[in-house]
Amino acid sequence: MGLVLAATALGASRAIAADVPPPIYPLRDDARILDAAAADEVRRICRGLERDTSAEIGVLTLATTAGEQHHAYAVRVFNAWGVGKRGRDNGVLLVFAMADRRVELVTGDAFADLFDGERATALLERVVIPRMRAGKPAEAVQAAAAEVARLIREREGRPEAPSARPATGPQGTTVAALEAEAATPTAAPLGFGGGSTRKSSAALSAAPPGPPPRPGLNISRG
Repeated sequence: MGLVLAATALGASRAIAADVPPPIYPLRDDARILDAAAADEVRRICRGLERDTSAEIGVLTLATTAGEQHHAYAVRVFNAWGVGKRGRDNGVLLVFAMADRRVELVTGDAFADLFDGERATALLERVVIPRMRAGKPAEAVQAAAAEVARLIREREGRPEAPSARPATGPQGTTVAALEAEAATPTAAPLGFGGGSTRKSSAALSAAPPGPPPRPGLNISRG
């Protein structure tokens, strides 16, 4: 499966502006693809990462961006929600547009190099796309959040304690299986820290399930 590399501008014009929903930290599942157990696990992953490193992950699922360019929409959500601590720019946003078959990942400046083209491509190909094509969207969302958190923890030298992890994920996926794929602290209340308006962002997108459009990878710099 080949990924098409393309450059897009953060300020690209858009004919239609989809609404940015109010933030729900750390997960807003408007597409209703997560059951209670999967949603709880995504929240646990994101909140645990923030407690241990101060980095923030936001996750949004929705049906469609209503014709707006997917990366431009994801950047608008990222900035409107203020993902990441102010002054640290240490946020990551995952946006799953299910009817559009697109996935976007936008980062603050602190992690732009961590999620460069090579890592982003590997994350998509290994973690997200196969699960989406297998009809396991909840597992794809959880696995994406877990992989983003793992890479950040690895960078910060704050691995997750084994006792903090559940034995299984959505649809019976074991934590050990997710880790096998990956192997090829703050006192403030948890929540988005208002570190909005990125000067540069890295983004990736793909069309997970079904036939064309072909999966694509977009890397943007402002």
